[in-house]
Amino acid sequence: MKTDFLYQSKYGLFVSWTSFSLNKDDKERITDCFQNRFKLYQKAVDEFDAHTFAKQVHETGADFVVMTLNHADFVLPFYLKEFEVMISNRVIKRDLLKEIIEELKAYGIEFMAYFNGDGFTDSEWQELCEFHSNPQKHAEICYKITKAISDEYKEGIAGWWIDGCYLIEYNNRCGTRYDFKKYKECLTSGNKNAIVAFNINGAEPWKFDLKGISDYQAGELYELDRYPNGRFSGEGGSEWFSCCYMDDNWVHENPGEVISRYTDEQVIDYIRKVNELGGTFAYGIALYRDGTIPEAEQKQLKEIKKVLKTI
Repeated sequence: MKTDFLYQSKYGLFVSWTSFSLNKDDKERITDCFQNRFKLYQKAVDEFDAHTFAKQVHETGADFVVMTLNHADFVLPFYLKEFEVMISNRVIKRDLLKEIIEELKAYGIEFMAYFNGDGFTDSEWQELCEFHSNPQKHAEICYKITKAISDEYKEGIAGWWIDGCYLIEYNNRCGTRYDFKKYKECLTSGNKNAIVAFNINGAEPWKFDLKGISDYQAGELYELDRYPNGRFSGEGGSEWFSCCYMDDNWVHENPGEVISRYTDEQVIDYIRKVNELGGTFAYGIALYRDGTIPEAEQKQLKEIKKVLKTI
């Protein structure tokens, strides 16, 4: 099955790296001005050491990586013609995504892409795509961009984790703007074997049926408190999957050093139980702006590897 690589993994990483990410020694949050944030983001993309990042991932024992292509701001760490046509003042010249995919592949680690088309801190993006006034137009833009990415990177993207799928307006979680069948066709245009999950309900109980569309469940958690009832006990009978941020938040956007939320024993016990019950877990890392995994998470993951990878 397409999802076998998830099922056969003991754990992977859910890596959040955005235009708001800080370094360990930064003293204040990123500026509220988007243009200033984007200049810092451009610099961070240029300086990101993909080789060191992949080496650190390998040392954690993770079998796959889910990594943010974007989040609160709509920016992408690579050049995309379809994006430049829409918004020409956000061009990134380096193809960091390709480098990360290739560096991870050298270690046999699968890359999965996180995508969020909302741009919820990005007023210019939301105005351009008429996010609030014309949800269907916004959806079509998301289809177009993700199809272009899929067609460009093909088998390099083994899967997609699509966020924000429950929103029409932020205070209304009763509906969605997306045609999920159409969305999946775009996401898998360049790689028919890519697996897809749509984050329908965030960390709330999973109530929506995406049977035959979602290959695995988004499984976003705020605490280590959910367990599978078998391999295919995810939403709509999909592969059971969970991810949880393991330090201060999904993104390291508050000054200070990252500190683990859980003890090594708590995390090891959770992953072991999830695996025994047929599920897969992704350990959420708030990557530093320079592309390095925080020391606390490196240390904890090495302890997890020491125990779980010897079983």
